[in-house]
Amino acid sequence: MKIFLLKLLFLSALLILQCSFLNVLFPFAGAPLVIISAVVAWVLVLGFQRALFMTLPLTILYDLFLSGEIRPFSLWMIAVAYGTSFASRRLLVDHRGFALFLYGAFTVFGAFGTIILENLVAGRTGFAIFHMTKSAWALPVIGMIVFFAVYYGVRRSEAYLDRLRQEQNFKLR
Repeated sequence: MKIFLLKLLFLSALLILQCSFLNVLFPFAGAPLVIISAVVAWVLVLGFQRALFMTLPLTILYDLFLSGEIRPFSLWMIAVAYGTSFASRRLLVDHRGFALFLYGAFTVFGAFGTIILENLVAGRTGFAIFHMTKSAWALPVIGMIVFFAVYYGVRRSEAYLDRLRQEQNFKLR
């Protein structure tokens, strides 16, 4: 029960960070960078199958919190998670140092894809979806910074939760 509450608290913290902090500081970003970074980080730390148990609730809660309905964003995040998992298994690159820039690129790719998907769902077509000419340079920079911060937080929280699981298993024996 304690692990469930800690996961719920972490999901809530990510939602509050995205909606109350990042959307206010960088309204031109147009994509939920904290949510996308968390999805990519969970896939790198946990693997695709275990990351789905955190990705789906996070993206569905974000959709419900932001618009009151479930949008295609959740499906797009599953595709980003699968792409990240596929690349991490095929490339066999360690999750340290310079290789994290490669995985940070998945956050930027997910952000640009989110902007395109939301504009297509809204009915805007053609090159009008690239309304972000002033933010096209800022999105990769902000995305990388947010990815590194969220990756560190996800890695630390999952290490703590694993330690709690081991302590609970040890107490049962």
